[in-house]
Amino acid sequence: MVKKLQALRAKKGFTLVELIVVIAIIGVLAAILIPTLASQITKSKVTSADSTAKELLQTVNSWAADWVSAGGAELESQDILIKMDKGSASVSGSDGGSRFDGCAGFTAGRPGCPESLEDRFASDYSARTFTAMVFVDNSGYAVFSWFVPDNANFSGSTPDFDNFKSTTFSWKDKKKEGVNAQGIIVGTYPKLSHPDNT
Repeated sequence: MVKKLQALRAKKGFTLVELIVVIAIIGVLAAILIPTLASQITKSKVTSADSTAKELLQTVNSWAADWVSAGGAELESQDILIKMDKGSASVSGSDGGSRFDGCAGFTAGRPGCPESLEDRFASDYSARTFTAMVFVDNSGYAVFSWFVPDNANFSGSTPDFDNFKSTTFSWKDKKKEGVNAQGIIVGTYPKLSHPDNT
């Protein structure tokens, strides 16, 4: 029994200095890893937003092809603003956008109308909330797009037609392409780079 007590007394715990050293090492590792992880999370969100921007462009082009083949008027060169709020879609074009509302653009008396662009977005993105812009060129088909996730009432810096023509946009930080001046993620298709990175 005495030997057991002596053995227990001989065992040492960690000293205060050893604990401080371990805590300091953990702190240094955290200081290195946390910004890296945050950066990777932002990159993944930007990649997801870029992918959705491409999907939106394809949705507009698919709808335009269906619309024209059903007898609707072709889209003209314009910007199409899309606002989704939990299944409620609002679509407007710089030419007035009346053709997005249903049967506008069809010859009188033509039976049956294809779905409106608003209905297409409402069904394809039913539970989403976002703001987006799709640019249509003079061919009547969408060529560029940007997308802001989770914000139906977004107002901030976004690319325009000239940015897509030059393939650049002045992002907040050249190391964080896809984050605008307000710190909000903006997906683009085709992908726009920071001017300093070209």
